[in-house]
Amino acid sequence: SQGALAHDAIRAIKTYGAIPETVYSGLLPGQRKFNHDNLFSELRGYLDSIVFKHSGPLTAPWEPGFVSILDKHMGKAPANFVFNQKKYTPQSFAAEALRFNENDFVYLTSFNHHPFFKTMIPEVPDNFSNGSYYNIPMEEMLKTIKSAVEKGYTVIWDTDVSNDGFQSKKGIALFRKSTATGEVNTQEEEEKWSPALRQQLFENLTTQDDHLMHIVGLEKNKEGKTFFIVKNSWGDAGPYGGFMHVSEAYIAINTITIVLPKAAVDPILLD
Repeated sequence: SQGALAHDAIRAIKTYGAIPETVYSGLLPGQRKFNHDNLFSELRGYLDSIVFKHSGPLTAPWEPGFVSILDKHMGKAPANFVFNQKKYTPQSFAAEALRFNENDFVYLTSFNHHPFFKTMIPEVPDNFSNGSYYNIPMEEMLKTIKSAVEKGYTVIWDTDVSNDGFQSKKGIALFRKSTATGEVNTQEEEEKWSPALRQQLFENLTTQDDHLMHIVGLEKNKEGKTFFIVKNSWGDAGPYGGFMHVSEAYIAINTITIVLPKAAVDPILLD
């Protein structure tokens, strides 16, 4: 998922519900892979044509035209469907089959320009709904991610993937030294990270909200270095079938926000 923070994705499920992929894949007949370039281009052109013609609030309905473009490129989403011999709407499927409750999730971030242990709104372009996140020190965030994964939970991770240290074809992401060249390897020495450096890279727009992924595991290499196992959404790229080994330093320096189940978080952290 790209182009939105997890807060917006969870809000979308609350508003619109969910549909199993076996019922609605978003692929047109004959398609085997997603390529949304034409969809994005047409949506942008449509929305720009509306926004730039108005200097004030929009009065004419614009949603039907927007939905028709989605239907053209992804197929029309069903209003009702049958799954496991039971009839659902997208909203009832989310509530009954998935048991989805937006209050079951905790939204966390870590930035020095806001007070810790209070909520803040991350100032990033893709925070479309101005979602609030609980701000904690980065060391606490790392501990929280590790603890959640060790308990068997997974973590939604919004991060930057535009730097040389993120190499999906190798299945590795490291916080590389400025002198490093070539392909990454898990044995190379990484740059030392700090909250101050993390803040600096965010403020000079080096670290941005590029991509949303899924932290699903934790392991150490033979040298004892900690890596998070991350499920990417770029198909089966790399040697691990689309999964990546992401270093602790990379997580620390590049994380924008995380979302995880409330049950995975130590209650003391949120008191």
